[in-house]
Amino acid sequence: MVKTCAAYSCSNKCQKGNGISFHTFPKDPELRQKWVIATKRKDFSPTRDTRLCSMHFSADAYQLRPNASYPLLKSDAIPTIFDFPPHLAPPPPKKRRILARQQIDKECSKQQSPSDNQLNDVNEEVTTATDSTGTSEATTRISAECQTEVSETKLKF
Repeated sequence: MVKTCAAYSCSNKCQKGNGISFHTFPKDPELRQKWVIATKRKDFSPTRDTRLCSMHFSADAYQLRPNASYPLLKSDAIPTIFDFPPHLAPPPPKKRRILARQQIDKECSKQQSPSDNQLNDVNEEVTTATDSTGTSEATTRISAECQTEVSETKLKF
């Protein structure tokens, strides 16, 4: 049976001299599940013959072994390098707008009338960045309390 890589859109096959090594899925259920999740294949259940090639592991996932003929994958290594189509790739992080104290003070002074001694709320919506796993986008509200004399701005999250 020819060893082929189980990763999406990877057509690497085991051939002598090509410098690519193939790794079976770990037997440890927890680590095995991490590998399965990393491949992002729907309803994927690896068998004892299922392999991933070395192209899907970073260089630091291997142990340095002088005088060895092939690299040894670390026992806790997880594949991280894949060529996913756009609908499976994690979205790029969104830029986060940060309100400087001056901007908040300026906005407060615009909304403050000279005779008004009450507190006014200034709300500005800020979008936080999504993490590399592609979890859903979250929004945060920043509130600034303004008084007639803007001496201190309190930020609440």
